Amino acid sequence: MVSRSPGSLYAPGMWFLSPAAAAPAVVEVRADHSVVGTLTLPVTPERARERLADPVWIASIDGGGTTITVESRAGECLTMESVSPSVVKTVRYRVQRCKTATGFEETLVASDTFEAYRVQWTVEPSPGGALLRYEIATRTSLMVPQWLIDQQTQRGVQRMLDHLHAALSSP
Repeated sequence: MVSRSPGSLYAPGMWFLSPAAAAPAVVEVRADHSVVGTLTLPVTPERARERLADPVWIASIDGGGTTITVESRAGECLTMESVSPSVVKTVRYRVQRCKTATGFEETLVASDTFEAYRVQWTVEPSPGGALLRYEIATRTSLMVPQWLIDQQTQRGVQRMLDHLHAALSSP
């Protein structure tokens, strides 16, 4: 399943002259229920990684209501607590977020809802800026149909990538 930003001017095969008018994020739910979004950002890979290094900033521009509290730092890793509203209940979880060669990876430490949680941010050079790949894989203990979890996760990834693009496109 693939979705694009509503009302976008993107058409397959269309090329844009301006990085600010780049194609919107493409988000898909995979057969294993992970959700992957890709987006070209109108900044250098270094600038993208610099902004993505701040998880509190990411949550603030996302608009989904998640709050992040950095609890500790150890080398290239942060331990963070996240509180996220959802359609079923407020979800609390703690993750370790570590810098990688191409971005960041988050893995579950503890949660009242998630049995598994992994996020990968990858940033690579791309014509016109930086290619961002955001992948989230979760497994929850909630008694909610998987299709609903997939749908909500897909919408959240789309919203976050759209907001990230807007924030990095502004002067």
